[in-house]
Amino acid sequence: MIVICLEGCHACGKTELCNKFEREGFQVLDEGFLDMPRNCTKLHPQSLTMETFWVCSWFQRVLAHASGIEASGKSHRDTIFVADRSPLSAVFYSKHGELLLPLIREQIKEIKAAAGIEIVTAHVNVEDQVLWQRIQARLQLEPERAELKEDTYEWMTKVKRFYKQFSWDIEVDNTEDDPSKSLNKLMHMLLHRFCRKSERFETALRLTSPKIHAVTKSVFDRADKENSNHNCQALTPKLKHRIR
Repeated sequence: MIVICLEGCHACGKTELCNKFEREGFQVLDEGFLDMPRNCTKLHPQSLTMETFWVCSWFQRVLAHASGIEASGKSHRDTIFVADRSPLSAVFYSKHGELLLPLIREQIKEIKAAAGIEIVTAHVNVEDQVLWQRIQARLQLEPERAELKEDTYEWMTKVKRFYKQFSWDIEVDNTEDDPSKSLNKLMHMLLHRFCRKSERFETALRLTSPKIHAVTKSVFDRADKENSNHNCQALTPKLKHRIR
């Protein structure tokens, strides 16, 4: 199984993109941190203990999904699963999260080697001013997010700095004014970039969603051809000049 983990600052559009994948038939794992148990009220949701709990829960949910596929008599190997955040988010959000980084990296290696589950990451980026507008709009609907410090511009800047400096497999931009119009393009761009990086990914995409695979391949093959033709046309005058 290949797990595409969508990463990025709060309100960058990860959830909307996950919903788009789900509408197209992909299985999706939500971020789930707002649903963490509240019986330990003295522990902040982003304490090292609670973030460690979240990381373990994340891996448990992924492994349970893979087991469910196997139990149905199918192989999970060539299945694509989409997740809203990866365990690596805890490295930033948790106090002393740097302690979790080596552990998480080893866990990612372990489940790939032992269970055939490959985790890949995609950073969804948005320009600062547009992102801040989206954050404010979401706080109106979900004021409880202020508990996670999502109500300050300084926190947004700090989060974005982490995501920019961290090493992700690919990055896509989601700054367009109307996210609903950009979702389709963003989804295909993300899938196309992973296909270029991995033959296994392209095979899994074709088996998971033949329709999406065909559209993604068609759109970007056409774009590649147009770029190639444009480059050839730009080169031709230079060649003629040299011949003369």
